[in-house]
Amino acid sequence: MGQRGVAPRRRLRRPTAASRARRSARTARAGGAARCRRAARTDGSAGPRARRERRGRGRLTVGMVRGPWIHGERALDESPAARGSWAATLAHALDALHADAPEDHPVNPFRGIPLAMRSEAVAARLQHLREAGTLDAASTEGLREVWRAGVSAAPWDRPPVWIHGDMHPGNLVVHNGALAGIIDFGDVTAGDPAYDLAIAWLAFDARGRAAFVTATDSRYDADAWIRARAWAAAVALMLVAHSDDNPDYLALGWAAVDAVLADGVG
Repeated sequence: MGQRGVAPRRRLRRPTAASRARRSARTARAGGAARCRRAARTDGSAGPRARRERRGRGRLTVGMVRGPWIHGERALDESPAARGSWAATLAHALDALHADAPEDHPVNPFRGIPLAMRSEAVAARLQHLREAGTLDAASTEGLREVWRAGVSAAPWDRPPVWIHGDMHPGNLVVHNGALAGIIDFGDVTAGDPAYDLAIAWLAFDARGRAAFVTATDSRYDADAWIRARAWAAAVALMLVAHSDDNPDYLALGWAAVDAVLADGVG
């Protein structure tokens, strides 16, 4: 089986369908800015790569473009231990993706933003899961502390970079034990790359996580990894709270809770 890679030309997410429709009908001046065009895929020798395309003074059409068919299976169907074999490859692919974004990058109000902007939602989800008996007291407090640490960490203070915005094993394609591609760029935005780096806890066991972090070659500082772990906690809570009808993602959420509580990257 395979997966269809989908990458945006310039889909801007807005709170209402009306504003999204208006935005979809517009064109924007490219002015030489980079745009994400397609999913990362393997070329048979160099492994997955993220490609950006530049335009000169032409006009950039708002919309979606379909990428190539990527042969393989969901990384979600591999064990966290097995995923470690391609941890370094994913780190290199994200390094290519996390390039400076133009000023008119797509805005996502939930991804790549300062963590403090999501504190109310995270607190509410923790309270709900604790009151429902889904989380025990120790896990609730542990996840709360991870989130607080992320909020307290130094924020991203550099220009916004492109981020995938929905980086989890269900959006990674593997084939014959290797990473074949990254799909579903529907939430692409720009901002703090820590949101994507949460994959370290969402995909890997401790060994794979260490390989992933090492492969980033110190591009991200200690505070970025603290924020990333906090984002992983937030995503895990979302999966646990809203995946009753999807056992695969519910299992992913619980595995991520365990990973976040088990260790950081230091």
